[in-house]
Amino acid sequence: MEPSHLIDLHEDLPYYIHLRRTWRDFNEEDSCRPADIPEYKKINARIIFTAVFPLTNLYSPDIGKKISELYQTKEFMEIVPLPSTPFLKAIELINTLYQIEKKYDDEIKLIMTRRDLNYVFKEEKLGFLVGLEGTEALSNPSNINILEELGVRAIGLTWNYDTKYGASCMSKKDYGLTGWGEELIKEMNSKGIIVDTAHASKKTTIDILNTSKLPIIISHSNYRGLVDHPRNVDDEILEGLYRNRGVLGFTLIKSTLGKGDTIEALANHIAAVQETYGPDILAIGTDYFGIKTPSDAKRISALSKLWDMLKRKGLDEETIEKIAWKNAYRVIKENSNRWKS
Repeated sequence: MEPSHLIDLHEDLPYYIHLRRTWRDFNEEDSCRPADIPEYKKINARIIFTAVFPLTNLYSPDIGKKISELYQTKEFMEIVPLPSTPFLKAIELINTLYQIEKKYDDEIKLIMTRRDLNYVFKEEKLGFLVGLEGTEALSNPSNINILEELGVRAIGLTWNYDTKYGASCMSKKDYGLTGWGEELIKEMNSKGIIVDTAHASKKTTIDILNTSKLPIIISHSNYRGLVDHPRNVDDEILEGLYRNRGVLGFTLIKSTLGKGDTIEALANHIAAVQETYGPDILAIGTDYFGIKTPSDAKRISALSKLWDMLKRKGLDEETIEKIAWKNAYRVIKENSNRWKS
């Protein structure tokens, strides 16, 4: 039996669209892409965090080699996303989501208010919650006033590059959260903009957990206790996340899963964290549209296999409901208390 809903804490749909030369109607099934409206319905998807990734693909062999090694793929060997007019790029990508909502308004709703959040569940719509991935677009913390008005409701402090706000998972020197970063977190908390540390360094993440007054998300990472990878999180971070009442979105990024890089490997990460920390910090953040997925998880409906595997590992239905959506929804709701009605 499928969980009643799904909340996915990270998908790269706007960036994916901007890289395509062709695009099939989103209301038609297309096996060449990880999800579309019919596919989301199969898995009872209710909220998708749609990442605005405002970098531009540019030629940079040296950086490309490092990123390729991080993700164990040749995909980034010479052409990599780098900052290039990121504020304007962010607006362009947000507008892409506005256009999708306009075309598919019978099916899709951008979530900007508490009313919108309630509406997508009541009317069984697919809700897109807009998240900014990386802070290159923020020349100073006050820029979030503009992005908030445009609908941004979550912000990841870094991608794989350091910013003026904090060190990333690829930082040569983990300097943690900066003074500007601390100011940004406080500003985000005041507005209920959800803090995301998925690509942040360990020290940056711990500093944020000690600064944020609201629960945060680590939108798409796995457990470093199973796979020692810069994008995975260790027990010190998980202990802080537990105290913060935030959530970790387990992800399908192949290099973070370890041997086999399959749905079963993902289930192993979830079960290992659940065994130590219980069910309340567990969530899903697939990273669909932004990664090459395991061969048995090409489309989002493959999560049905994940639920079955977790049941075989002894997780009960209520725990699986929490993983699929309840934990993430709790974090969204607590932050949304500071949104406009």
